[in-house]
Amino acid sequence: MRPILEDAVLGSDLDCQFFTIRNMGRLLPAPTAFVDIDDPRLSDPRPIVNNTVTDESVASTAGIEQSKLDFNGTIPTAWLGTAANQVARGDLVERAATKAQPSGYASLDAGGLLPAASVTVGGGAGKVNSVNLIMPSELSVANSPIESAGTFAVTWKDEPDNSWFGGGTIGLSSVLLPMFKTSVMPMDLIPDLAATKFTTGTFNVARLPVAVGIGASHAQGIVPDPGEKGDANDYLGRDMQWHAFTGGSAIQPTVPDVLITLNFTPLPQGGTGVSNLTVRTQLKGSVLFYRVNGGAFIEVHDTSVSFNAADGDFIEAYASKPGYNNSAIATYVAQPSIS
Repeated sequence: MRPILEDAVLGSDLDCQFFTIRNMGRLLPAPTAFVDIDDPRLSDPRPIVNNTVTDESVASTAGIEQSKLDFNGTIPTAWLGTAANQVARGDLVERAATKAQPSGYASLDAGGLLPAASVTVGGGAGKVNSVNLIMPSELSVANSPIESAGTFAVTWKDEPDNSWFGGGTIGLSSVLLPMFKTSVMPMDLIPDLAATKFTTGTFNVARLPVAVGIGASHAQGIVPDPGEKGDANDYLGRDMQWHAFTGGSAIQPTVPDVLITLNFTPLPQGGTGVSNLTVRTQLKGSVLFYRVNGGAFIEVHDTSVSFNAADGDFIEAYASKPGYNNSAIATYVAQPSIS
């Protein structure tokens, strides 16, 4: 081939019908420290480093290109990193097989939080996003939730005076949790205490049990109330009832019971209620005794006596005669009548 240009320098490879002739330069032979394209050192086999992936280790037709570069020193720092044009550090690799496994690395859930199942039990200290404390309704909780660091503060709530803390069944759910209550404490919750424990103070009489008279249900306690109106001579029987003391003798007769009758209402209808009453005995020669609202008995030496009484007055009367037992005490509550 006769060259068209002489003493010219090629600036690019020559395109010879899809075959490239490399521009090796214009100097022949090649200068010192350079080799020509047909130098055998450019195609001689080189030693294969252990663990290197080559055609021989995969398949003869794998077509794995091998670089002539052999790194036997430290990889430059600029070549390592997380950018697209950098490579990862081999000493920081994390195997996919250890994902979400004990002693491996945990995967995050859809909310970006660490699932409890991914953490080894007893793994040690860690960090949470929020910790909340819930206590029974009788207690107040402060500093909840804690989202970084802090201390919960728990105190009793203000409860009503004279309330008690216990697990009574009244007003509670199926779970018998203790709570503060203002209802009367059940008798079963009050312990039995010896009388020697109480050296001072006064019990409310209404809270003490009343004795039960003779019989199968007999029980100790205080005596029953004789009532607002009654006779000071009444006595308390073994049946725990108050009875009038007659003091009569079986060998002599008894004066017949006296009669207490309403005569009329002296004031016009609609005024203050006042009634006119008569107390009489059927036995001649007997003496009448009557009183109003538990006062002193008034003695009348006659077979009858009349007097006025206000609405609601409690009248008691009996008769006596020498040689006779006194009559039973008759009672009457004054009520107005229409005159």
